Amino acid sequence: MEANEILKKYWGYEQFRSPQEKIIASILSKQDTIVLLPTGGGKSICYQVPALMQEGLCLVISPLIALMKDQIDQLNKRNIPAAAVFSGMSFAESESILSRAAFGKLKLLYVSPERLQNDTFVAWLSDISLSFIAVDEAHCISQWGHDFRPAYLAIGNIRQQFPQTPFMALTATAPPSVLSDIIQHLHFTQYTLFQSSFVRKNLSYAVFSIENKMQKLFEILKNVPGSSVVYVRSRFKTQKIAEILQQNGFSADFYHAGLSNAVRTQKQEAWIEGRIKTIVSTNAFGMGIDKANVRTVVHLDLPSSIEEYYQEAGRAGRDGKKAYAVLLCNDNDRQQLQEKTTHQFPDIALLRKVYQALGNFLQIPYGSGENTSYDFDLHRFSQQYDFKPTICLKALKLLEQSGYITLNDAAKIPSRFMFTADRYQLYDFQLRVPQYANFIKTMLRSYGGILDYFVPINEGVLGNYLKISLAQVVQMLQFLAKQNLGHYLPHKEQPQIFFVTARVSEQNLLLAREKIAQLKLSEQEKIYSILAYSLNDSVCRTIQLVQYFGEKNNTPCHICDVCVARHQTALSSTEYKNVYAQVMQILDKENLSLQELSLKINHPHKNKVVLLLRQLLENGDLVQHASGKIGRR
Repeated sequence: MEANEILKKYWGYEQFRSPQEKIIASILSKQDTIVLLPTGGGKSICYQVPALMQEGLCLVISPLIALMKDQIDQLNKRNIPAAAVFSGMSFAESESILSRAAFGKLKLLYVSPERLQNDTFVAWLSDISLSFIAVDEAHCISQWGHDFRPAYLAIGNIRQQFPQTPFMALTATAPPSVLSDIIQHLHFTQYTLFQSSFVRKNLSYAVFSIENKMQKLFEILKNVPGSSVVYVRSRFKTQKIAEILQQNGFSADFYHAGLSNAVRTQKQEAWIEGRIKTIVSTNAFGMGIDKANVRTVVHLDLPSSIEEYYQEAGRAGRDGKKAYAVLLCNDNDRQQLQEKTTHQFPDIALLRKVYQALGNFLQIPYGSGENTSYDFDLHRFSQQYDFKPTICLKALKLLEQSGYITLNDAAKIPSRFMFTADRYQLYDFQLRVPQYANFIKTMLRSYGGILDYFVPINEGVLGNYLKISLAQVVQMLQFLAKQNLGHYLPHKEQPQIFFVTARVSEQNLLLAREKIAQLKLSEQEKIYSILAYSLNDSVCRTIQLVQYFGEKNNTPCHICDVCVARHQTALSSTEYKNVYAQVMQILDKENLSLQELSLKINHPHKNKVVLLLRQLLENGDLVQHASGKIGRR
């Protein structure tokens, strides 16, 4: 089938967005391909469509279990054969999935980067016909990326084993330094780069430096109809803000990763279907959610980086219609964020202490635990060892970036079941134990493929259909497993700690002081960038954002708060000519600071004069010297 036919059949779209079709053509021609598309730009289709067009398996490397699961759910709903193998999965389930892949029953297989460090898996992979390898969230390969994962550095090593297999690297946020690392570490020599503009023409950015944030939030939500997301940095604040909104007559609810699977699903669906207008959330909300008509994204707290802000703000207006991304902050917020790297960046001694406590908490003997996953409760761990949760999480992230562990957030993984007995054995069992006959028949009718591989099941739905309790359903599934008729895997939603290496003693923990210092410096630079964005009210917001990502763009968006304010305070044509003439005449004699120059201009509205001077600087008509003085070009 042709690409357009596949797009229509499985996604229902009539045509590709630019430059999706060219990206697909590139990977089909066996060309290494780099895809830099902004959030909502349709990156997934760029590798999913060509995976269906070719013989063999597309291996997708992805960093997060939740991200893998969202992708798999979407693909399976479209009847596209895809599965994932990730930490925390049972041996039986992973073997079942790898077996399906080996027999050509899958088109896409999602794995974590750590999986490529497993010699057994790499050996298995060498016997598989691969169409190409897609590296999703490729910015994780860079130490300067906002979510560095050491295992990503090893991805390029498998190129030696698959020299003829093309690679596709995809990400939404890659400044020039990160792009350079992607090219270097994936060993790209000849490649095609597709980079869409980071400009979102329909998205109006605004920053309000304000003390009374709630009053401003009320104003925004009243004036902008449609769905909204309000981001905050703590779980406690999600509930508090949602309650205040409800008390003031707004349709609102809260969401964070600490809620149960069922509750999160219920809240998410209510918001997606429009029954709840505003969701107040931590950054746990938004990943994999395909809701095009979000009109407003409001940040009540400063994000940690431009990358984080751009990605979250970009969840507004994916339908191409006018939408708003609003950042509400004040001097106190800025001070707290500046102090973050000073007070919340653990030193070497604390890292060793956290690592030692982690091994004890999970009861891992020295020399054990390599390539093993463990359920993990951050709150209980922090409480038991008297760590502040925020500092503890930062320490775990640094241990991750040092290559010892991987920390995966809670993923909504449903219960799974697979019959290991064939139909004849099941029939014989039903004759011997007739009270299970209806239960087994219902399972076989309800879940296609349950005899061949693990399928997601819903114990509650089964119980309602069979008119038995949830506890009875679980009991019957467990009994079938005990009779060696099948494998039952209850749902899981706890975060996972994956030990990349065997546990070592505290003294043998190798932590490079220089590397950690570099990571701290990198984090500080990211914080300074978002602080500068929040304070800069003279340059178009879109220009500020896209230039951060290395895009040369000096065209104002005309819809952000800076552009709108400039338009409202603009000089008339006659005023402009008069002020311009004064500026040039004054600067013919001497260079002056912006303030000194504005005071010398004969005009009643000094704010308009300052805006004009800044515009002349942006346009290159004037230059600002190292001394800070302004002069003619």
